[in-house]
Amino acid sequence: MHAVLIGWLCLTVALGPAVTPSGGATKATTATPLAREVLADADKAWRAGDFATVRALLEPLAANPDAALEPAERETMLVLLADAWLGDKSIEATERRDQATKYLTRLMNASPDWRMPTVTYGPELYDLYGELRIERAGRAGEECEASLVVCKSDHASSRDEVAREKQSYAALRTRFEAQEVEVRETVARTRVLAAIPFGFGHFYNGDLALGGSFLAAEALLGAAGIGLLIQRTVVDGCRRTRGFQNGSLDCDPRGVKDQAALERRRDAIVQRRKGEEVVAWMLLGVVALDIVIAQIRFKADKTLSISRKPRSELDADRKKASTGTRRNAPGAPGTRKPSPRKPRASLRTAPMVSPRGVGLGVHVRF
Repeated sequence: MHAVLIGWLCLTVALGPAVTPSGGATKATTATPLAREVLADADKAWRAGDFATVRALLEPLAANPDAALEPAERETMLVLLADAWLGDKSIEATERRDQATKYLTRLMNASPDWRMPTVTYGPELYDLYGELRIERAGRAGEECEASLVVCKSDHASSRDEVAREKQSYAALRTRFEAQEVEVRETVARTRVLAAIPFGFGHFYNGDLALGGSFLAAEALLGAAGIGLLIQRTVVDGCRRTRGFQNGSLDCDPRGVKDQAALERRRDAIVQRRKGEEVVAWMLLGVVALDIVIAQIRFKADKTLSISRKPRSELDADRKKASTGTRRNAPGAPGTRKPSPRKPRASLRTAPMVSPRGVGLGVHVRF
């Protein structure tokens, strides 16, 4: 019976992949019932102490990776083979130990947590298992120890690198704080003051030459207009009877009796009146141009001073300012309730027309 089973097993291993009738190859498998019968016969032979039969039955099955065995059956097969090799005293001790070690190593490699079953095998097998377990634990310990040494070395290298980076950062921080930067002290400005004529807007913008030019031009035109107005009112004795309507100007050239001289006097008054209009329009144009240019050249901020300071001083000033802001914030301890804002006046210029002429008025609003 044993010979028949061994023959069938060897035939199965030798044939390899099975071929279907249609010619397609299928995966080679050992029939489960046959493998289990071989395993059962090997167990009977092992219990009878026939270790040679156990090896003859199970070694072909163990060499076949496609043998259809459950994990527990494969474990039993390898343990039986190891014990069969150790128990056969007719073989040299070194060979017996090497072969048994091979099968136990297969079990331990397949599952590092594998332990010997509670079934009683030969004492030599348990001793060999203990030695292998100790040896594997020693190798694992040596590997852990080597890994620990490598980790410590890496940790020391990383620590040194971090220390160097910290020193580099501290040196860079020191140089950064000692670096001097340009500090500009500026003040906010308003367009209302830049809209005042007679060159004041340009003086406010810092354009002294431009402001002086407009001031001189407007002063000359204003003086010329005032001179012509005084000439017409005082010397020529002109008065307006119906406001600024055409023909409302009534002049009384006193001391002139000759009709021809009177006509010449009236022609001169008309010419001076046209000159007044020209001067007035020129004055208004220069004033408008003065205001427009001042608004175009207006800058919202004015630089009061330019200096250089280290960044450390700027950071200290900024921290003081932020601390003072938090202390003076509404609701902070020790702060008083803010008083209501007082109304402030604002000045606005606007053209003004009166029975006496055209001028520039100033409105005050609260």
